[in-house]
Amino acid sequence: MGIKVKVIKTEVVAPRQPWSEHWLPLTNLDLVVPPIDMGCFFCYKKPHDQMDMVDALKTSLSHVLVFFYPIAGEIVPTATSELEIHCNYRGVDFTEAAADVELWELDFYNHDENIGVKLMPQEHHGVLAIQVTMLKCGGMVVACLFDHRVIDGYSMNMFTTSWANMTRSQPPSLIPYFDRSDLKPRHSKHYTPYVANMFFPLSKLPLPVSDSDNELDLNQHSRISRIYYIKGEQINGLRLLASENGIIRSKVESFASFLWKITGSFLEDSGHPGYMCNIAVPVDGRRWLSEGEGVEKENQMAARCGNVFSIPFRGIRAQSSVDSCGTESGAAR
Repeated sequence: MGIKVKVIKTEVVAPRQPWSEHWLPLTNLDLVVPPIDMGCFFCYKKPHDQMDMVDALKTSLSHVLVFFYPIAGEIVPTATSELEIHCNYRGVDFTEAAADVELWELDFYNHDENIGVKLMPQEHHGVLAIQVTMLKCGGMVVACLFDHRVIDGYSMNMFTTSWANMTRSQPPSLIPYFDRSDLKPRHSKHYTPYVANMFFPLSKLPLPVSDSDNELDLNQHSRISRIYYIKGEQINGLRLLASENGIIRSKVESFASFLWKITGSFLEDSGHPGYMCNIAVPVDGRRWLSEGEGVEKENQMAARCGNVFSIPFRGIRAQSSVDSCGTESGAAR
């Protein structure tokens, strides 16, 4: 179903109380992130009161940007061509729009085709862009597009939660921490072969290959995004299947291992038992970097805004994932 969206107004929302202009270097964990964007969106039913939600969101946004001031800046190269965040308090791009659909009509499963294209900001001049789209039913969709080089998913959640709190006249969920001194890269005298096994140039990636014999092009879509609605009892059942030897697996581990297994089953049923079936799951590193360092360090890392994550991955052949990779062993891998 096509969605018609009309842009009503576009403006820049700046922090209400700007600090002094300065530069903030990217950490070594920021620098390994490619120049890509990541987005999130939130859907709301028609509010009971008659307040102007768009104006309320813009007002609270100007307040929350005082705490998350690097998000109101820009990534620019220095004189030595190193990328840094210019905290110039430019602000964030804010678009107000209206769509000709109701909330229940949105296709959340294939959300890239409507929400991602029509209701999500398509570009931004700074670190963050926001689009608020009012729907025919009185509901709205609030969509955010972030520069991944500045923040990760944890930081994005910290920002949006604080923004929601301040819209309700509550304090931010956490006061963000931007000090770079505790995440300086180490200067190792030697590197083990393990580094070469984990990192390799993009130029060494294999070219896409079509399978004309079985009329299945596994590279036809380089990336497909899906949203799954899973009931609580189903998640609990997956966790029981994925847990073994007294180790309780998380919801993400349990569902990821299940998805890995059924993907391998699809490849095998499609006549491709030898194809590699890969999985990668982002892991937040804040707890691991502060474990055993005391409460102060744990609170500091919990408030860190930036990239503090890694993406462990594993690949096995489709037939192996079906034959020997049960939900519990898949979670262990």
